[in-house]
Amino acid sequence: MIRPNGIATPCHSALLYHPARETSRSFPRARSACPSGAGADIVARHMRERLFTSLTALCVAAIVAFYAYVQVRVFTPAYQEVDPDGYMHLATRMARGEPVTIHDDDIFQHQSHVWVEPPTGGIVPKFAPGYPVLMIPFYRLFGDEGLFMTSPVAGGLTVIGAFLLFSLWLSRLGAVAATALLCANGMFLAYSGFHLTHSADMCFVTWGMYFLWKWLKKGSWLAAAGAGLCLGYAIFIRP
Repeated sequence: MIRPNGIATPCHSALLYHPARETSRSFPRARSACPSGAGADIVARHMRERLFTSLTALCVAAIVAFYAYVQVRVFTPAYQEVDPDGYMHLATRMARGEPVTIHDDDIFQHQSHVWVEPPTGGIVPKFAPGYPVLMIPFYRLFGDEGLFMTSPVAGGLTVIGAFLLFSLWLSRLGAVAATALLCANGMFLAYSGFHLTHSADMCFVTWGMYFLWKWLKKGSWLAAAGAGLCLGYAIFIRP
């Protein structure tokens, strides 16, 4: 287009969209807001993030599988010290709705440090009921052997909670490495398979610390509630 003053201007008709010129198979194309190179970088970063997330999940699953394999291999529904007597007594009697205090005239039957005589009379284990309460559903589902599954399951939950807790402090690789070192610790594997309160207590402390740290970072009331419940129940297991 040429103005009267002789200055050439762009043709307005070329800049306007004319519906009449479009066919049923032709539509105006939406242009990207960013150059094609920047879009490719975003897609590449997204793909790398998905790949790293999948690899991390695979590594954690392998660690948990190793832990489960060890616990299945060494699982022995028996014990050789007196402390489990008290825990099993409390769990089974509470599961059946029976009084936890018993009256026994045999003076040689309950002579270990597990048993005490309350002021009301009878004999009762001196332990807190937190661990026996956890044993009740396993006892109802699997019978006597189920009582010995409580610690291994608690240890597995500890592994998962430990990874999540480590992820708040370390890089993704560091969290995986720390979790693997935890599962390679012989003491951790041994106590997770033993019929005492250590594994269950560590489970609730680990998850309590995870929720506590989440609350400190984000201020979520759900995280605060989780921290209070988990850490409080840990005290209920081992005062």
